[in-house]
Amino acid sequence: MAQVLKALALVHRAEFLHRDIKPPNCCIGATDCTRIYLIDYVLTRQYLDKCGTVRNPRPGLGLRGTMRYMSLDAHARQDLGPKNDLVSFLYTTIECGDGCLPWSYEKSEENCIKLKQAHIGEKLCIKKPLMTKAAEYIESLNYHSIPDYEKLLALIEECNPADLKESEPYEWQYRQPHNPMTPTTGEGLNGTPGGTKENVTERMAN
Repeated sequence: MAQVLKALALVHRAEFLHRDIKPPNCCIGATDCTRIYLIDYVLTRQYLDKCGTVRNPRPGLGLRGTMRYMSLDAHARQDLGPKNDLVSFLYTTIECGDGCLPWSYEKSEENCIKLKQAHIGEKLCIKKPLMTKAAEYIESLNYHSIPDYEKLLALIEECNPADLKESEPYEWQYRQPHNPMTPTTGEGLNGTPGGTKENVTERMAN
């Protein structure tokens, strides 16, 4: 997920919020299956004014984002800042690592809120304890905070296995179904180049 965080940092530094970070909006490149793209800017909003300061929060707003991944501030109909994108990024990262979130199958917003309130910091990261520091840093931010993306990226990268190599293929780069541990030879998704170990240049944090 390091690539997603870097992309989100670029969006924020361009003075915009994404407001709908979730797995379906993190896509593999068509010509380079080692590159992850952050897409879907329908809910994007500029959050800095002409002077470069965070706009004053607006009252009485509607829901923004996707219920499973939105922050508690979004549930409370509060105005959103960079922190809220990072909360959605955290939920996305946890779900990609664990397979689901504690509230993944909740249809009721009320129950979803209760479960999010009960799973903050260490409790959210019980299956991925190395993510706790990143979760606690994100939780420490407020509406006006300008996040330290380099610090957060370092915390995310600490979650990688110690023996992880940048040249190691992604899961989708192994040939299926004959031998899932046999890397592809010269082709990525849709027949594009980039399926060999030598062509892989980056690896997402688990």
